[in-house]
Amino acid sequence: MDTKKVYLIGIGPGDPKYLTLEAVEVIKRLNTFLIPL
Repeated sequence: MDTKKVYLIGIGPGDPKYLTLEAVEVIKRLNTFLIPL
């Protein structure tokens, strides 16, 4: 799923600049899950 890509990208560079527009939309949906990270 695309969600896995978002986690990999987020954990990798850790910079929103590397995220794609689609990834940003997914992050907004998984915002509660990404906050603890």
